[in-house]
Amino acid sequence: MKMKNSLILLTIFMCATSTIAQKSKFSVFPNFGVTKPILDGGLGFHAGVNPSYKLSNRFALEGQVSFSYTDISSAFLSGKRGSVSASNFLTGGRLYLNPNSKKSIFYLNLLAGLNVIKEKSEGLDLGTEYGFGFSTGGFVNLSGLTLGITYDTPQNLVLKLGLSL
Repeated sequence: MKMKNSLILLTIFMCATSTIAQKSKFSVFPNFGVTKPILDGGLGFHAGVNPSYKLSNRFALEGQVSFSYTDISSAFLSGKRGSVSASNFLTGGRLYLNPNSKKSIFYLNLLAGLNVIKEKSEGLDLGTEYGFGFSTGGFVNLSGLTLGITYDTPQNLVLKLGLSL
């Protein structure tokens, strides 16, 4: 039930922020994706929103509010099944690699902040942890459609797809 409420709130936030975005220095990147843990076996999904504010031709401030759920089919050391729900509240920067391009814009980001993790193993609730969160990755924006691959806490490679508004 909590996951459903989190997804509903995230969707409302994404819709609200996209209506505010204009063709200016401010942009919003609502995105969805697929998560793959690096050490554990499993697969999951990601939903997030990344607002940004362009400071110059090459740099922008960026934030991220995201939620991911990953079903663990085999944990690295124990081999147990379980799940990990993670929320990230991050801020940082964005570096545009080819800022003058009109067709495809490549950029990198590095974000840090709060990470909230809720884990379950073999049906047993392992509790909630609060810690350092981060995300870093590379993106390409093709006329508003943005595709990226990132490393997000807790330990996921994430393939993201969304619209830059």
